[in-house]
Amino acid sequence: MQASVRVLRPIPERLRNIPSPPDQLWIRGSLPPDTAAAVAIVGSRRPTAYGRRIATQIAGRLGAAGVTVVSGLAFGVDTIAHTAALEAGGRSVAILPDGLGDDDLSPQTNRRLALRIASRGALLSEYPEGTPVRKYHYEARNRMISGLADVVVVVEASRPSGTLITARHAGDQSRDVWAVPGPIDSEQSLGTNWLIDQLAHPLVSIDWFIDGFLNRYGTEGPATGRPGMIGLLSDTAVHFDELVSKSGKPAAEVEAELVKLELTGVVRDVGDRHYVLV
Repeated sequence: MQASVRVLRPIPERLRNIPSPPDQLWIRGSLPPDTAAAVAIVGSRRPTAYGRRIATQIAGRLGAAGVTVVSGLAFGVDTIAHTAALEAGGRSVAILPDGLGDDDLSPQTNRRLALRIASRGALLSEYPEGTPVRKYHYEARNRMISGLADVVVVVEASRPSGTLITARHAGDQSRDVWAVPGPIDSEQSLGTNWLIDQLAHPLVSIDWFIDGFLNRYGTEGPATGRPGMIGLLSDTAVHFDELVSKSGKPAAEVEAELVKLELTGVVRDVGDRHYVLV
């Protein structure tokens, strides 16, 4: 049964305390408690293979640890972050720049993902059902992405970009910003490298970042949903048969998921059907 759209009362404390807080919110699904740890992951709509791999690993490991992953449902890094968190058995929250009805959801090609998010987390919007997306809605939406999280992680971004607007809002809201460094000759790393020079912490190790985040903000415990492959893998090799057993899925479905993850550079077969996260 699909979650219905309703007015959210009260507005979450984190959003009540940001500059220009929303007057009213609509929700589809359910939010975790205000005290639950949350990380916003944002970035390019056209990430490189490196950006896709890093976004998947960060969001997947946070989701598996029980941390809520917040993003904006856009193509690229947003989509990857939501998907990886859900695949790891975690929850996600998407902030939308339009209404939350089935016909409103933008982009429509992410409608199925949006419904998955609502079933394991929430869709949020300042706009009532039936409101179409407008260009100026995006910047307003971005302030809520950063406002709902404890920290913001920028994976890849060009200059200028909406991602940098989210980072600016995070600074105004006294949220820590972390940026993934990249090659200085890559257009998709111009924004992240600039952020590191100006205001962001360099995210130079996923292990260090996640350990530091969990030590500071904690978590309500590991994810409770049935994990996908990302939630079952780590840097320690796991055999295919063990993945089938732990996932509870047919072997053919597990193999298809692994092939997809290998093609995106997230997972590697290290021999004799043993798999690791790259």
